[in-house]
Amino acid sequence: MSRPVTKIVRLSNDEADDVAKVLRERNQTHTAFRNATILSLANSGKSPKDIANEVHVTCKTVHTVINKYLKHGLSSCWSDLERSGRPVSISDEAKCYVIGLACNKPTAYGYPHELWTIDLLKQHVRKHCMEKNYPELSNASKSTVWRILNKSDIKPHKIKYYLARTDEMFEEKMKNVLMLYKEFSFSIEQGLTDECFYVSFDDKTAMQALSNIHEDRNPNLKHGFTSRDDEYKRHETLSLLVSIDLVSGKITALVRERHRSFEFIEHLKLLDITYPKGKLIKIVLDNHRAHSSKETMAYLESVPNRFEFVFTPKHGSWLNMIEGWIGKLSQVLLCGMRVKSKEELSSRIMAYIDLINEAPMVSRWRYKLDELDV
Repeated sequence: MSRPVTKIVRLSNDEADDVAKVLRERNQTHTAFRNATILSLANSGKSPKDIANEVHVTCKTVHTVINKYLKHGLSSCWSDLERSGRPVSISDEAKCYVIGLACNKPTAYGYPHELWTIDLLKQHVRKHCMEKNYPELSNASKSTVWRILNKSDIKPHKIKYYLARTDEMFEEKMKNVLMLYKEFSFSIEQGLTDECFYVSFDDKTAMQALSNIHEDRNPNLKHGFTSRDDEYKRHETLSLLVSIDLVSGKITALVRERHRSFEFIEHLKLLDITYPKGKLIKIVLDNHRAHSSKETMAYLESVPNRFEFVFTPKHGSWLNMIEGWIGKLSQVLLCGMRVKSKEELSSRIMAYIDLINEAPMVSRWRYKLDELDV
């Protein structure tokens, strides 16, 4: 094979200025910067071999850039020219084959991967396309596979989660909760808030007590933020059992090591002594097993007509108004908290609740209440 003839590059003054401008600008594409470097070195009289070594490309690439400049002008060197030759035509059947693969998990074809990657799909297509009678896919690239999938909006490398509704009584339970909200709103309007008490209950479990190994550094004029070492020590976890009065906004809470029937009954007893005797306390709560255990049922029988439970449906915790308060607790108090023990964690949570109860915030549920008839 004959060696390519070395062609001399002589840039005009304007062309040399354009090349220098490309080399100075940082927002240029890789192709433009590479080609400008090659032309600049060629204009200085260096050989293609020396240019290839300096730019870390092949001699063939150097000759291609020089020929492009000589044949099409300087502006053609700032991007890749369209390739000659007829593009490979991919049949609709072949495209459907690729899409069909992407719509099944890789495990169905013997791979350990949970999801397809474009590269894995490309490899599978190229390996099996001949036996499937799709020879046009034998040299399919990642970009070819991506274009086929993208045109049909198929993204096999991504997961989008959904929530299966498994509670057959979801609508009924949701309506019961909303009816309670409308009921207490009506009692407020009519001035009947002493006839029945409305409470929203939930828990926050696994609150980890974390302590610093090295002390925090407080903000100063040089560093206007708290500096904290990455290392910390884990202590035990605690659970918060908390209720909010839907009329007054007052918080009733217990911090314990666990949330079992024993602790839940303890919380009910706290509510019992908090509210006037002989009045019904209606509680919105979730389906935690402690809320319907034998021990809990036995306690409720010992205080007849004192409590009425209104359960949220499964995956319907958003219906419980105290969820918003617990979310705020996590953001405002617990996020980033460092304590020396679980006892300190407990005391700081209760101190926060005491602070809230000095000026309680009252919330009202509005969503879909107007659609209900009392």
